[in-house]
Amino acid sequence: MKHQDWEQKYLINPNAKKSTSVRTEPKIPRSNMPNFKKELLVEGDIPSIKYIDKEFSKQLVKCRTDLKLKQQEVANKLNLNVSVINECENGKAIYNPILITKLKKFYKITNQK
Repeated sequence: MKHQDWEQKYLINPNAKKSTSVRTEPKIPRSNMPNFKKELLVEGDIPSIKYIDKEFSKQLVKCRTDLKLKQQEVANKLNLNVSVINECENGKAIYNPILITKLKKFYKITNQK
């Protein structure tokens, strides 16, 4: 094994002096820091969550039953979890345009928003 180089290599100079000076930022007292949570609650700017339309969820159930498919089969074909399909059909899923488009293409729905 004479072809191997077992000589120790240093990426950083081991004899170099280590720097002891550390740069620190000045501390800001907590009283001067803004309280974003308090401001948000006072203003009432909490956004409302938009869910899938109930009519659309009923239409999903009807299309799935017309095709005689189970939720598990639909989830496998669309590469989704069964819980996502279940929430969509119950109207509890949060509105997601990508998911809506995927479901419309699968069920060939054209007359929905």
